[in-house]
Amino acid sequence: MAGKSSLPIYQNANTSASTSAGTSSSTSVSNYVATTKAFVGEAAEAGKAVLARQRPWSEVLDRNSFTRPDSISDATGRMKQNLSYFRVNYVVFSAAVIFMGLLWHPGSLIISLLLAAAWFFLYASRTQPVVLFGRTFTEREVLITLSIITIAAVFFTSTGSTIMYSLFMAVALIAVHAAFRTPDDLFLEEPVGSTQKNIGYQPQSMV
Repeated sequence: MAGKSSLPIYQNANTSASTSAGTSSSTSVSNYVATTKAFVGEAAEAGKAVLARQRPWSEVLDRNSFTRPDSISDATGRMKQNLSYFRVNYVVFSAAVIFMGLLWHPGSLIISLLLAAAWFFLYASRTQPVVLFGRTFTEREVLITLSIITIAAVFFTSTGSTIMYSLFMAVALIAVHAAFRTPDDLFLEEPVGSTQKNIGYQPQSMV
């Protein structure tokens, strides 16, 4: 009789253990989902804040504001002012050109998405240590491993050449725009402190 009565005890113990494990797993998943949502929300807000600082594209592409520079020094001066004024627009344009370049090379796009997912899930948004084959990896080990994989993927596949070519095209187009865009009307609506900062570096006349 004693042997028969011990069976339900073991069953209850196993049931309790499985229930506890299930609850712990469910809690971990819930925490991970909450952390991921918070991270994505913060990233979205940061992106909105950056995009809010860009200049109107009608101002960027105003055809009446394009003239040939008189000299190399004139072109250099224009580039400095335009790069400062349209910097957010130039970053957005560069990102768009790189994305378009990746769209033309699906393999590079897939590798880029996999790398972005690895960085997001294994480093940026995780709340618990990474465990693989029974071994727990520290944050530094994860960072080094992801960096090595990223460098290898960029330099030993077509992904790197695609990104570099797209970036080169973006920089070339930005340089042409910055050199030919007349910046005379750009700082009229800038704050007083910003205007003083922009004109403060000009050399003073010698008496």
